[in-house]
Amino acid sequence: MKILTSITTVLGADWQAQLQESAALGLEEIAVFLTGLNPADRKVFYREAKKIKFKKIPFVHIRHDFTAQEIGYLAKEFKTEKVNIHFIKEHLPRYDISEFKKIIYVENHPGHSIGDDELAVAEEIIKKYAGICLDVAHLESDRREDAESYQKYTALLKKYPCGCGHISAVKSDKMYDKEEDRYAYDWHTYKELGEFDYLKRYEEFLPPIAALELTNSITEQLTAKNYIEKLLR
Repeated sequence: MKILTSITTVLGADWQAQLQESAALGLEEIAVFLTGLNPADRKVFYREAKKIKFKKIPFVHIRHDFTAQEIGYLAKEFKTEKVNIHFIKEHLPRYDISEFKKIIYVENHPGHSIGDDELAVAEEIIKKYAGICLDVAHLESDRREDAESYQKYTALLKKYPCGCGHISAVKSDKMYDKEEDRYAYDWHTYKELGEFDYLKRYEEFLPPIAALELTNSITEQLTAKNYIEKLLR
C-alpha cells in the first residue's frame, strides 16, 4: 500500500503551513482533503499549490460543490488519479460528475447506525462509481460501537473494489473532539504512534493507495507513514 502525507482543510487544520512544509521538505507527491474549502478558497489553494510544482497530487477528497470541470482541472494540472465522495445525502455531489466516474470512490461514513435502506442507497451509489474509499479509522470505530453497521460495511468491502483509503488515528478510549463537537475513537490528530496499530486488523481490506487524514505537521505525518509501513510489512 502506498501511503501519502496530506494537506487537510478540516476545522482546526493549518493547510497553508502543511503546504509550505511539504515544499520545504521537497515532497513530490501529496494527497489533499478539500472538504473544508469553498470554491473561492479552493482557487487560492490551487494557486499556492501550483507555485510548489508538485509532480502530482494523485488523490483528492472532494466535496458536494465540485463540478466535472473542477475535477478535470485537478486531473490536468495535478495529475489526480483518484477522488472520493461521501454517500450520505447532504454530502452527495450537486452536479453531474459522472464523466469521471471511473476515478471516483465512495467513502464509508462513520458515526451512526446504517440501516438496510441506507445500506441499499450506499450500494447503489457505489455501483455508479469506481468502488469504495475505505476510511479505516471509521471502520474501526464502527467495530467498537456498532457491530451491525461494521458487518454491513465489511460485506460491501468484500463485494466491491476498494481503490483508495484514508488513515487517521484511533484512540484507546473515546475522547471529546472540540473541533467537531463529538466524542469519538477516530481522530484527525495523533499523539502516539500506537494509535495506528489498529490497521493490522484490516490488512485484507487495505487499498493500493491511502492518504493520511491528519492535522499533524508533515514531519509528524512522515514519522507516522514510516511507522505504518513497518507495521504492515
